[in-house]
Amino acid sequence: MPIDTVQKFYSILAKDHLTFLFQGSYNDDMTEGILELTEYNLDNFEGLTKLKKKISFLIVECFQNIVRHGEIGTDYEIPEGVFITRNIGDINYIASINYLNNSVVAPLQKTLDRLKTLTKDELKSFYLDTLLNSNITEKGGAGLGLIELARKSTYPLSYEFEKIDKNLSAFYFLVRLQNQMHSEKEEETEPLDLKSFKDFYKLVDETNTMMVYKGDFAKASILPILKIFEDSIQNLEGNINIKKRVYIIMMEMLENIADHAKNNVNENLELKEGIFILGKKGDDYLISTGNLVENKRVAVLKEYIESLNKMDYNELRKLYVKNLKKSKIVDSSYEGLGLIDIVSESTDKIDFHFREIDENDTFFSINVQI
Repeated sequence: MPIDTVQKFYSILAKDHLTFLFQGSYNDDMTEGILELTEYNLDNFEGLTKLKKKISFLIVECFQNIVRHGEIGTDYEIPEGVFITRNIGDINYIASINYLNNSVVAPLQKTLDRLKTLTKDELKSFYLDTLLNSNITEKGGAGLGLIELARKSTYPLSYEFEKIDKNLSAFYFLVRLQNQMHSEKEEETEPLDLKSFKDFYKLVDETNTMMVYKGDFAKASILPILKIFEDSIQNLEGNINIKKRVYIIMMEMLENIADHAKNNVNENLELKEGIFILGKKGDDYLISTGNLVENKRVAVLKEYIESLNKMDYNELRKLYVKNLKKSKIVDSSYEGLGLIDIVSESTDKIDFHFREIDENDTFFSINVQI
């Protein structure tokens, strides 16, 4: 993944309080981690905390839509689905992409078109009637989830079907929920449309991106990210030792942001903001992170990473043991165990870059290939 890709993602998501994207094979176990990560970030903003239950419900319904209805067979080398949640200002977005057999497109579109014409009261009546008069199967009710999404969404459901070939279509779906109790501190936000999410997914697809997280990197947010990856790799082929190395480097890079990112004060909260990207191309995993650091810390950090990149594996392990014996990390010189682990576990030397933002801050990004 080119180093400027991290900066490109960060620029696109600059106004997002939270972004989470996952592309690949899904299972029900991942739901818990996604909810935990989302709810943690929502708790940082007073207006969004009031919407937490609604947002969590919408996330579960959209996520389950991918898990239950993404059956495309084994003849296609495409991801089972894409899940995206973003929060910008007082609007929360939940989007998904499913790949569906063409045989189900017409009835699904008919249902969605009907839902778009109904008022909230009519949607409630339609839900109760469907609940009482339809069969409940292991895949859920006959459109009950979609009806509930339409009921709880602030704006009309947005969707599009794109035919891929004679057997398969891509189903793009977007739900938007707005905090009606608008805070004076919040800027009025123009809602994003479905095209914005399709354009964002185009960048994701071009860069072989599997996961994106942009938000607060306090310690409480790191465990859910690791859990999501741990649950997702159950579906991935590949060497188990490689997966373990990926997990270790992910943990160290996430904690590196938590330890060293500049604090961003938002509504009296100090947030450790940054971005994490996980990509997979062939058998290689690509891990990238980016965060702001104060300009005065750049020279020391750069010198330290360059010195690590010059060391071989044995030298890195000796330095690791030396720092471990100190029983504390010397933050001012970045002689941390995490960076040593990142360099020693990566396939090649770590790629890093500094881009000065203004007289105070610099965007610091790292790329690691495994």
